[in-house]
Amino acid sequence: MNKSSDQSFQYITPLRFFLLAFILSWVIWIPLTLSHFKLGPFKISEDISSIIRLLGVLMPMVSALLLTAFYGGRPAILSLLSRLKIWRVSWKWWIAVVLVFPALLILAGVLYNRFSDQPSISLLPITAAVLLANIIFLTIASLGEEIGWRGVALPALLKRYNPLTASVILGIVWATWHLPFWILIDTLSQFGAGYFVLNYIFIVPTTFYITWVFINSKG
Repeated sequence: MNKSSDQSFQYITPLRFFLLAFILSWVIWIPLTLSHFKLGPFKISEDISSIIRLLGVLMPMVSALLLTAFYGGRPAILSLLSRLKIWRVSWKWWIAVVLVFPALLILAGVLYNRFSDQPSISLLPITAAVLLANIIFLTIASLGEEIGWRGVALPALLKRYNPLTASVILGIVWATWHLPFWILIDTLSQFGAGYFVLNYIFIVPTTFYITWVFINSKG
């Protein structure tokens, strides 16, 4: 991380990033949710809504780029984006990413199915088409989210707090940010309020793990 990028994190406070990311994402998701449940003054077709709602997923990245550009200028932007090239790391970190994250997701699903009286969550995709759709969505979501949450928010938090505290804050905020999206895609009606508990059960521990990987793999 160069000097311009490092200095920008002195001004990009976690609160500034969180506020901008929430505003930009929720201003997209909330009207779509109102339309979906026929509560708003306008109706958006589900086909269009399914495309627009993906824009909300990209807003943490947009927020990160806007704030980095504002406080650090072009050098800070280039430094932030250059971190996407950090892929030549030890094989153990690839295993940590490829195997452990799906395992955490499955564990959260198992706990939900075990203790919730709501409809069970399928732990494996049913068809190849569903699997492909999930891979595409997760790729887009990872790009849109991680540049923001891990590219800007986590370093800004680590400037101010220890890794444990930073992970707790980021995990709770990150999980809360997802709530309108889960409502929009009908998880509330399908799985009940227990799914929102699952949201925190999965995301907060995952944040601890990502922070550990982030620090030890040098970002």
